Amino acid sequence: MAVSPDDKRLVTGLSAGGELQPGLRVWDHQVGRDLLGLYNQGSYIGWTEFSPDGNNLLGVSFYGVVNLYRAPSWAEIEAAEKGMQGP
Repeated sequence: MAVSPDDKRLVTGLSAGGELQPGLRVWDHQVGRDLLGLYNQGSYIGWTEFSPDGNNLLGVSFYGVVNLYRAPSWAEIEAAEKGMQGP
C-alpha cells in the first residue's frame, strides 16, 4: 500500500470477496472510506506507489508487470460517487 503525498489518499491492491482482482483500490486515508477501483488487464498488484506530485499511481504485479494509472482527482471521485447514487 502507499499513501499520497498530501496524506489524504491510500492505494492498495484490489480484492473483492477475499479474491485478488487485477487493479488498484483507492481509499480516503483520513476516514478509511473506499473511493474507487482502477482495473487493468489481468495483473494482480503486489506493490503500489504514488508519484511525488500525487498525480500518478504505479502498480507492480506479483509477476513483475508494471501498470501506470493517472490518480483520480477529488472532483473525479466525487463525480463517480454521485453517479453511483442514482436519481
